[in-house]
Amino acid sequence: MQVMAPLQQHLPWTPPLSPSPDQTLPRAGDSLRVTEAYSASKSTAPRISLDMIEAYIADIRYLNLGDAIERVGGGATGPHFRVTVCILTMRNDFVVIGKSAPMDPANFDHAKGRRFAYEDAIRQLWPLMAFAALDRASPYPLLPEAPPPETCTPSAQPDAHVGEDLEDCDEVPAPEPETGD
Repeated sequence: MQVMAPLQQHLPWTPPLSPSPDQTLPRAGDSLRVTEAYSASKSTAPRISLDMIEAYIADIRYLNLGDAIERVGGGATGPHFRVTVCILTMRNDFVVIGKSAPMDPANFDHAKGRRFAYEDAIRQLWPLMAFAALDRASPYPLLPEAPPPETCTPSAQPDAHVGEDLEDCDEVPAPEPETGD
C-alpha cells in the first residue's frame, strides 16, 4: 500500500497537550491491555496504540442512565438504572460515548459498569484515530486546509441560513481583479 510510507512520518504523533497534573486518567482494563500487547507483538508497521488513544483523552465523565433521567424529571425505570455511560472528550473536543449494561440486574456493579463503558468508548476510538492518521498521510485528505480567519462563508456566521449568499456576511472577501487578455 503506497499510503504506508507517508503514514510513517505521522505516527507515532505527539498529543498537542498532556493531561493536567490534577487529572488522573484511568488506564484501560485487562481486555484492552491484552489486545494491545498481542497487536503490538505481531505488528511491524505503524499502528495506533492504546497509549496514543489514552494520551488524546482530555476529559472523562460517567453517568448512570437512570440517575440522569431522574435529574431531568423523567420517569426512569429499573433497566435504566443498570446502564452506565462513559463520555470521553478528546483534546480536539470530539466526543465518544461508551455504554455498558448487564443482562441481569443482580450483576450490576458500578465499578464494572464504568470499566466496561470506558472500554466500549476506547474500542470506538481505535478505528477513528486510524482513519485520522491515514487521512493526514493521504494525498487526498478529507478536509482541506482551513480557510484564513478573514474568509467569510455563510456557514461560519452564527445566524446564517442555508442558501444565503456571501454578500450577507459582514466580511465578504474582496473580488479578484479582472485581467484583460
